[in-house]
Amino acid sequence: MRAEPLVVAGLFILLLSCELRAQDGIASVVVWGSWTTDGQIFPEAGAAGPLSRSQSYPISDVPGFGAEIRYRFPASSIVIGLGAGVVESREHRSQLLSSGRALPVEDGFRAIPVELSGYFVLPFSGQDLRVYMGGGGGVYFGERRPAFAGVSAPVVDAQPGFGIHVSAGIGWRFFDRFVLLGEMKFRDLQFSSTNAFQTDRTEYQGALVNLGSQPFSSTIHVDGVVFQFGLSAEF
Repeated sequence: MRAEPLVVAGLFILLLSCELRAQDGIASVVVWGSWTTDGQIFPEAGAAGPLSRSQSYPISDVPGFGAEIRYRFPASSIVIGLGAGVVESREHRSQLLSSGRALPVEDGFRAIPVELSGYFVLPFSGQDLRVYMGGGGGVYFGERRPAFAGVSAPVVDAQPGFGIHVSAGIGWRFFDRFVLLGEMKFRDLQFSSTNAFQTDRTEYQGALVNLGSQPFSSTIHVDGVVFQFGLSAEF
């Protein structure tokens, strides 16, 4: 995916070139690990019939990681943040053919959410324990990664999705300028992906399996609750 290295490289260049300096930890860099509860893959989003378009496969327990730059305005409770990450999942299932044979199917995706957020530190927060709420918008780059009977279908086109999010979190300063963070976020990470097999058929356990080489479009929605845990270094 051509956009992926550009987004990641841009974020880390921004992290390295950030020269914000102020007292009381106004600028900070956050490194996250995340877990999203669930989502859905709609494998026939480009189908003509509404019934086919509505069919979906569940996704669960989606891991991820990322980084964010935050800036707190002096003498205020307002914080802005720019972050990006990687969210990736792989699901395994089987599909029954008319002959009764079960074929292995792997399905999954990789997504890069890039989000701009605003946070408000609640008034009862102190220097060592902070509670905040936030929200913002994001653009979600991604691609689906399906494989049928061991044959993958590479992506031929991908369209990013856009959305909003809301969050709430808590931070605990455990050493000087280092803060442990826990956050809960609600968002609908979604994008479209068009894939195509590079061969019409394949052989599986001595039998020929028709794949088809026509491109097929799908959409991915990772709309479960996001739990994030991270470490913030303030400057």
